[in-house]
Amino acid sequence: MDNRRQQRTHHATITNVNFEVVVKMDTPVTAGAQMEGIIVQQSATRFLRFDLRSDAVSPRLFAASISGATGTFQIDFALPGVTAPFWLKVNRTGNTWTESYSTDGTNYITGGSFSYTLSVTNIGLFASNSGHPASTAPAFTASFDYFLNTASGTVPDLTVSKSHSGAFVQSGTGSYSVTVSNVGGAPTTQAVSVTDTLPAGLTPTTASGTGWTCGISSQTVSCNRSDALAMASSYPPLAIGVSISATAPSSVTNTVTVAGGGETNTANDSASDPTTIQPAGQPPVISNHLGGGDFGIGDHHLDHRHHLHQPGGLRHHRGVRQHGIDSDAGNQPQSQSYRAELRDTVSV
Repeated sequence: MDNRRQQRTHHATITNVNFEVVVKMDTPVTAGAQMEGIIVQQSATRFLRFDLRSDAVSPRLFAASISGATGTFQIDFALPGVTAPFWLKVNRTGNTWTESYSTDGTNYITGGSFSYTLSVTNIGLFASNSGHPASTAPAFTASFDYFLNTASGTVPDLTVSKSHSGAFVQSGTGSYSVTVSNVGGAPTTQAVSVTDTLPAGLTPTTASGTGWTCGISSQTVSCNRSDALAMASSYPPLAIGVSISATAPSSVTNTVTVAGGGETNTANDSASDPTTIQPAGQPPVISNHLGGGDFGIGDHHLDHRHHLHQPGGLRHHRGVRQHGIDSDAGNQPQSQSYRAELRDTVSV
């Protein structure tokens, strides 16, 4: 490890508990001795490192234990063709350490496990390179998308809300608005999809939204996107236009669902919007708020205090968005959240 230049980009103090952490790395390792990954530390001279490194031929999955001046390889094998993005996962259960990796953020492959006694005090990300002599070390800039503790529930959590605007009338048209939000503790890591199957009496005609790719098949609207959604944020809304049948019932309920994003909680992935549909050609009723009753179209005794309204009202009901996640870290005494929700760039 002579002449190695190492830069830690983020670290957190933790207690000596079991945990599982994941980092998404957006930079490939392409030159000899470039590396990026996770350090789990007891002290400055006793720690474990888990990383993706290059041997100048191909990337390698690597893990080592360091105690004083002694370093011991624990996991080391080639991953030809691997590039960015790359997901690295470390699981600690007692004295057993397991390193896994993924090239899509969903399907993980176990690289290996080993036993090592470590009283953990800190955990963090690092990037490094080396050269002999040091002046020949290849330049390396490492970019980390996110770093999260999966055991504490620090993952994306998608919700969806739905509403409609204006009065829905038989033989007319209407519009729904759909918004997808991330109420979890980390950005989304996978593609997100929205599905809306319209009830009988409504036929989808248009579907669009900034950044969304949408299609319509019969009664079903499907929209997708793959860009990450930060926590406590929402995508631009979707607008879904519909035509209303001349024989549509007086009330329908439209339900939309969201999926993907790398979330684990699916209990809050749908929203419903009850929608009243008025008969076509029904004349409006004029309400007399002076206490004299309602006037029909042929009546003429009106003054400026009379208000026009439609029978049944012009009200619409918004779907209720339910959140099924308990964010109280106290419910999980054996884990802690140490998240770097960031896009760090580190040059060494």
